[in-house]
Amino acid sequence: MTTKSQILILTILGNLGIAAIYLVLTFSQLNDQEKVHLDDSGHTYKQAWLATLNQAFDKTIGEWHPTAGERSKKSIWSERIDARLVYPDAAARTIGNPLVEAMTSGSTAELKTIMQTLFAEDLSSSLISFALYISPENLILQCVSAKDMAREKMAREDSIPDKIFSEGMLSEVNSIDPCSGKSTDQFSHLIHIPAVGGDSATALQAVVNRDLWIEAGSVTASGFSVFNVMAVSLFRNGSSIGTIILGGDLHKPVEFFELEFGVKVAIKFNDQIITHDGLSKLNAYLEASDAASINREVSLALERNRSALQANGVFGYMDKVLSASVFGFPISEFKKDEEPFFIVLRDQTEFLQNQRETMLISLLVGLVFFLILLATTLTLTTSAFRGVGQAINVMRALAQGDRSVSMPQRKYWFKSENDEVDLLAQALEAYKAHLDELDEIKLYQQYQNRERDTIIMDKMRQLAAGLDGEARQLILSDIAQMEQMAARVTPDSTDDRSVELMTVAFSRMSNEVTALLEARTREMKKAYEQAAQINREMRSSINYASILQRAMLRAECFPDDFKIHLTWQPRDVVGGDIYVVRTTENKTVISVIDCTGHGVPGAFTSLIARAAFDRAFEDPAIVSAGDYLSESNRLIKNMLFQNEAEQAESDAGFDGTVCILDRVNGTLEFAGANASLFVVDSGHVTELKGDKKSVGARRTPGGYQFTTQLVTAPKGMFVMLTDGVTDVMSPDQSPIAFGRKRLVRLMESIDTSDPKVIVSEIMQAVDQYKGSGELRDDLTLLAFYIDQLQQFDRAALPLDSVAEGSVKRQS
Repeated sequence: MTTKSQILILTILGNLGIAAIYLVLTFSQLNDQEKVHLDDSGHTYKQAWLATLNQAFDKTIGEWHPTAGERSKKSIWSERIDARLVYPDAAARTIGNPLVEAMTSGSTAELKTIMQTLFAEDLSSSLISFALYISPENLILQCVSAKDMAREKMAREDSIPDKIFSEGMLSEVNSIDPCSGKSTDQFSHLIHIPAVGGDSATALQAVVNRDLWIEAGSVTASGFSVFNVMAVSLFRNGSSIGTIILGGDLHKPVEFFELEFGVKVAIKFNDQIITHDGLSKLNAYLEASDAASINREVSLALERNRSALQANGVFGYMDKVLSASVFGFPISEFKKDEEPFFIVLRDQTEFLQNQRETMLISLLVGLVFFLILLATTLTLTTSAFRGVGQAINVMRALAQGDRSVSMPQRKYWFKSENDEVDLLAQALEAYKAHLDELDEIKLYQQYQNRERDTIIMDKMRQLAAGLDGEARQLILSDIAQMEQMAARVTPDSTDDRSVELMTVAFSRMSNEVTALLEARTREMKKAYEQAAQINREMRSSINYASILQRAMLRAECFPDDFKIHLTWQPRDVVGGDIYVVRTTENKTVISVIDCTGHGVPGAFTSLIARAAFDRAFEDPAIVSAGDYLSESNRLIKNMLFQNEAEQAESDAGFDGTVCILDRVNGTLEFAGANASLFVVDSGHVTELKGDKKSVGARRTPGGYQFTTQLVTAPKGMFVMLTDGVTDVMSPDQSPIAFGRKRLVRLMESIDTSDPKVIVSEIMQAVDQYKGSGELRDDLTLLAFYIDQLQQFDRAALPLDSVAEGSVKRQS
């Protein structure tokens, strides 16, 4: 498959993939927007219907509500009522309540007369559809309805008079009679009211319960009625005297809702879908659908959106079969979690048609754009690859030596200064010019090679003229061979023949050079063997010196009345760090010393420092830690003639710390030469700093007195170290020393009374910090822990021992 075909296939598949992704995302976004719009519309229809329902209640049976009703009408639930309700021309304002008296007496004829009189006006105007009385024994004893009154009027006048239309009773004639064959089972949930407490002071009390009642047509009788129902249970002195139930038909509110919002309403009740057919010309799209189709689609919409209905109390759904949007919610606030459901169907035929047309137009526009893009891509790739093919032919001709070929000129809008094909044509023209230039250079190089070969052969003839015998014959033979080579030179083999001539000319020199190199190699090998022998001898001596140095350090006497631990690591085989631990009867001297230098020089300096320290230890006049450093300073400067700074040849000496534990006085003395003692107690670190002078240094006077610091009742962990610990460097490109601050923070975090633990933790941190790097200096770390010094009885000691144990602070 050619590259052109691959690009075209990739273009087609890529654009189709992008279009598919765009369509999926677009449909997903449209579905999400449609879902949000349907949910919002569902909530809007729900609130509108509830408002319509409440308004219908307030304007009909709500006027008879015992507390919120119209003033004259709500008086029927009292001991005395408005007289005009019974006698329109009555002169008295109020009279006794005939309704309560009829309910108490149990006379059905009297009760019917009173109920027809009280509710006649509202029944005639269809504000009330029916009124019935349920006795305390839970029996329906009386029921009057607007349908009965309409029938009576029609029977009297033998037609449907205009008055029925004017009074709004047409729907009552066509609706289902609510008083036909009813039982108390249909109203039991309204009259099962908890017992009402009362006493003789409470003459009459009313309890209200509100609900909806739906009456659907039977198999032989079509249609349905929905009633706003208000049940008022009357109690006298805590005893029931019966319940009056008033109902208002909701045909008119449903018709108003359908007209106001241009929708079709259905009610899901007892597993059947009931639609309101009072408006013959409304929503022709639904009238064109058979009832079975509407019922099936509404039932499917309820099942598909059952979870949304339970979660949100409303659902919205676009039904493509009915070309309608379907919204469902409970029919009233009193029926939130159970049937009946109120279904609103809105005609979306035009919307769906517009949506389909818009989608079709979008697909057509996308297809046209895709075809234009494909045609443009095909044209451009054809033009580009035609130019590439022409360039390939030109390159083949140039490779075969044909310099007459060239790229054809491109025309019209395919030509551009930045076009890759034009750039390729320019590169081929530049390559042709470069080939011509190479031919000229090659001719010039042939000329230079001939001149060089002539000079080499002339020089060799001059060399042969100055030689005799076999050597001359060898060179003349080489010259003859070089002349034969030069005669066979062709334009294509000029460089190769020149190399051969150079090889013959210098072959003679190679033998001499080889012989010289072999002689020099033998000399260098002999010198290397001698140096290796010397190195082995030196390393053997240094290793033995290391054995001696370690043996000398192991000879120190450690105390047994407190814990002490240390680590000693020289940077090289031997080092300049030493430590001294001497224990006498009543005191222990501990010193850590860092001598000048490391390796062999440091080891020599440590011998001098050790000798000076031993002499100071044996001197009975040395009684304090500062005296040890002062006496060592004097001895070293005398031994190395460093008292005169101008004439001194060395500046050897040491930095270090000296601690003396006095068991008689229970104290600890400390002195330091450019070094510190760290005291770790309860997570707190105290640094005791020594003098800023080095023992034996040129700048330290011979008579300098080092300061002794006294620690009474010493307690805790005491750490002594050389600067090899803090000078350890990180392995970074810009290394940073481990440092004193990092060391102090580390010691603060270690809570232990075991010197071995703190030495191990510090060394582990140092090794981790330096990584694979090497030590920069010798390293010594010593720690000892004092809980309570073992003190001696001063009275039991000789006087001279007490005198030796006494210490003074010197400065």
